[in-house]
Amino acid sequence: MSLTVEYSRYGRGNKRTWMTSTEVLTVMRRLDTGADAMLLTGADDISLFVGIAEVMPDCQALLESPYRQEIETTGVRFPAFYRLATVLSKIAGGFADRSIKVRANGTLAGN
Repeated sequence: MSLTVEYSRYGRGNKRTWMTSTEVLTVMRRLDTGADAMLLTGADDISLFVGIAEVMPDCQALLESPYRQEIETTGVRFPAFYRLATVLSKIAGGFADRSIKVRANGTLAGN
């Protein structure tokens, strides 16, 4: 019998669903592969951020998971994923400290 750890994420309609440890590794691997391909072609941090837009819900679930420490530990196996997570953390920090400004309509405001 194997132990499966469940990770929370939001599904369709914002209903809470669960992500298994196998799904977590699958998402991390997919993000790492995609990010690595972009980085090998010379993508910068913004291009990396834009390039993962379609998988952002799963990426957000990983970053907001209560098992973040385990994900960070496993992240060393996926260096491009780790860089992507670092980029997302910096962007989130910019929104939080308001160094990245957003208008009420959701567009970015100039400095």
